[in-house]
Amino acid sequence: MGTEPCLELLVLASPERCCTKRRSMTKVAEIASDVFFTDNKINIAGLVVAGSADFKNMLMESNRLDPRLSLKVMMVVDVAYGGEKGFHQAIEMPRELPARVKRDHEEKLLKKFFHEI
Repeated sequence: MGTEPCLELLVLASPERCCTKRRSMTKVAEIASDVFFTDNKINIAGLVVAGSADFKNMLMESNRLDPRLSLKVMMVVDVAYGGEKGFHQAIEMPRELPARVKRDHEEKLLKKFFHEI
């Protein structure tokens, strides 16, 4: 797409979906790299990592996330819900971030991410 990189939300799935938290973190990090890179170049301006419980913090501390993505993390937020309800809650949280978010591009990338999970 000929659009400028935008802010993206990475809403983490619950770690119970895989056998171990370590495998879950690895899988989420791999999918994030697949979705948020195009031709080995980052395609976002910023990233908000959201999830319930401590999984999001463990991911950030694990060094599994590509370092180029880690540099783009603008916020790590806790949401009260999982799934689609948690996704919508996470969208509402970073309102104080710059308004350069382009929703169509963001939603397309996030749908691709969730499809991969």
